[in-house]
Amino acid sequence: METVRPAPPPSAGDTGPDLLPQAPAPRHPGPSAAEVEDLLARLTGADDVPPPPDRTDRTDPAGER
Repeated sequence: METVRPAPPPSAGDTGPDLLPQAPAPRHPGPSAAEVEDLLARLTGADDVPPPPDRTDRTDPAGER
């Protein structure tokens, strides 16, 4: 009876059919812009900060405060 040995590992230069490049896995599209903004707001605590005041009413027509 003959002993069967496993095939040796391929060498670095081997380009046999087993080593053909495979198509990359499809990438996840990632979060939407709204999801990113929501996450950033929660991480930075922006929900706890009131919006900036409207500054248009604090400037006189001459541009001086």
